[in-house]
Amino acid sequence: MTFTPPVDALNRRDLRHRDLTHRRPNRAPPTLWGNLGDWSDATEYVDAARALALRLGEAAGLGPGQRVVDLGSGAGDQLRMWVEVFGVEHVTGVESNPELAARAGERVTRWGLDSRVGVVTGKATIARWTEDIVDRMVDRVVALDSVYFLESRTAFLERCRSAVRPRGILAVTDLLLGDGVPARMAASLAPLFGVPRGDLLPEPRYRAMLAENGFDDIHVHDCTDDVLGGFSRWIRRGGHLRAAPLAVSTRLGLAMTGSAAGFFARRSGLRYVVTTARRKNE
Repeated sequence: MTFTPPVDALNRRDLRHRDLTHRRPNRAPPTLWGNLGDWSDATEYVDAARALALRLGEAAGLGPGQRVVDLGSGAGDQLRMWVEVFGVEHVTGVESNPELAARAGERVTRWGLDSRVGVVTGKATIARWTEDIVDRMVDRVVALDSVYFLESRTAFLERCRSAVRPRGILAVTDLLLGDGVPARMAASLAPLFGVPRGDLLPEPRYRAMLAENGFDDIHVHDCTDDVLGGFSRWIRRGGHLRAAPLAVSTRLGLAMTGSAAGFFARRSGLRYVVTTARRKNE
């Protein structure tokens, strides 16, 4: 099982890297972040969403001169961060949702980043983005809250291995199964949240799959309470209810997500991790 985060959100402060759009989960200029957020030092959704992206970028070691591919790049907020905060040379965002990809492209143009950010529509598990979009190997492949929705982790890792240069880094946020009854319950309910049941793995099998697909120097950092626990606490405090008008179905979906996160966020249930791995020198 997994948890679908709000697609858009607003921030009440620090609007330096924000953009104005149409849907408003808080009452301030909105952004279109779509991750679960790192709530270790945040109380508002956009602050948490931005913090999780920063956490992934730091884990990936993003920096000047790098060429990056972002798989599941959403409406573009994180693409802007990779360039403006981390200074990467160029980033290609791959987004399977055509509407989100189009929105991201429009926003990239509005931000004046066309020369450093490209956005394409496509799935992370198919060959097209590695064959046609990436004309040479990249330094980093990142995926923020998108891997656990994919239909095949093996196909995803094969694509990543073909795109990232030897000793380049793959960095993702992901969900792992614990070793107790709650984990089995989470796996059985996963399809209700759009997550293929078979792709939720315990950590030993997860590490083995990365190694089998050409990666080593694997680091799995557990941040379950900061992310799943924090998101659940935000829902319990009514953060989603204090937002500007959202559809009833959206509010119900957020409430269900928060409740599920709170119940399953434990080592015996569902773990949220930031994972990095290097492509082997083959």
